[in-house]
Amino acid sequence: MPGWLIASLGANLAINAIEYLNRTGGFATPIDAFKVTAPLIILAQIGLFYAWKGAPSMMVAWAVFSSANCVVRLLSNHYLVGEPLAWQGWAGVAVMFGGMWLVKTAH
Repeated sequence: MPGWLIASLGANLAINAIEYLNRTGGFATPIDAFKVTAPLIILAQIGLFYAWKGAPSMMVAWAVFSSANCVVRLLSNHYLVGEPLAWQGWAGVAVMFGGMWLVKTAH
């Protein structure tokens, strides 16, 4: 697996952890939340930098990151936060993967 894909997945996981902590952390103030999420924000930015830098094109990096982000958020919101899995979410994932395939085949 290319390093840029691993960096993209790592950025997705860091961003998802930020969302989870902000939704369930119960922070009293935004400063309290920032103290916890700042390292994750930095990790996400580093992951995005290396994903965009190493990908065959910026369009492919965007398509892969966005598609993985949809899947990670859908699954984590269901399993960690307790939101129901609806067909609309999976339809959105299918559209994203279809777009990713179109972008990848064009390059």
